[in-house]
Amino acid sequence: MLPERPYLRGNSPAGKSSVVLWLVSILLGGFLIQLALGNAGRGTPDAIEASLGLRADDLGPGNAWRFVTFGWVHSSANLLHLAGVVAGLVFTGRTLLPLLSPVRFALLFGTANLIGGLVWLGMRHDTGEILVGSTAGVFGLLALVASIDPIREYRVLVFFAFPVTIRPRQLLTSLLAVDLAAIVIVDLLGRELPFAFAAPAHAAGALVGWSYYRFAHDRGSTAREIPAEERLPEAALVPTGPMQAADTRRAPARPVSAAELRARVDVVLDKINAHGIASLTPAERRLLDEARNRLGHLR
Repeated sequence: MLPERPYLRGNSPAGKSSVVLWLVSILLGGFLIQLALGNAGRGTPDAIEASLGLRADDLGPGNAWRFVTFGWVHSSANLLHLAGVVAGLVFTGRTLLPLLSPVRFALLFGTANLIGGLVWLGMRHDTGEILVGSTAGVFGLLALVASIDPIREYRVLVFFAFPVTIRPRQLLTSLLAVDLAAIVIVDLLGRELPFAFAAPAHAAGALVGWSYYRFAHDRGSTAREIPAEERLPEAALVPTGPMQAADTRRAPARPVSAAELRARVDVVLDKINAHGIASLTPAERRLLDEARNRLGHLR
């Protein structure tokens, strides 16, 4: 956020975003190979999905590799399947990569997808359905974003045309509500949906992401210990302007120098390192926004 701060210079997400690029490249490459093999007469795309996807009837001896390959192939009949996974990786990577190492980001994605596949297999083993795709992995990452920074507002384009402002917790809750309804309809009532929908895998992936936040996130943070000489007392954070407390509004707000603003931001960043983004107050979030607007022009 502020490269001038010495201990944050190594934590820029720019150097870590390559893990998202690698994952997206692997998924897109796998999808293109899937289509190419179908066009070359080596089976239809649906047949390739059946050959690499996850299905209880195909899990005989020597077929454990399907637990890996099912995440590489996606529905060729519904391009939104792969598009949603790619968009989810990019969206969650923007928030998580400043906080997680690339290895942990990739491992969480893969683990959530694998656990999602196992849960789906346990609930749909007698249906003959085939599971493909990495949607459960994206649910795991989204659950972690919703746990770390639940109220931050994001502006997204639905179907690339309709702007919508949404918070991670709202998005995850809405998606899980749809999954829960699908589980009730398919797995409890025994009805069929007009389309393939791996609701148990999605819910299990989200549970993996929440579990990581609950039990392992503090140990997975990439923020290093802040040297004592760089720490500032809490008293350094004295809101001014629209963030003033009620009892200080009578005093006119004095201009804040760039150095003083950096000092106040340092205190907020210390708090993020110690307690996470979700611990920030609205005033502290506004301070960070003000710093981005002002200090961005001073570099």
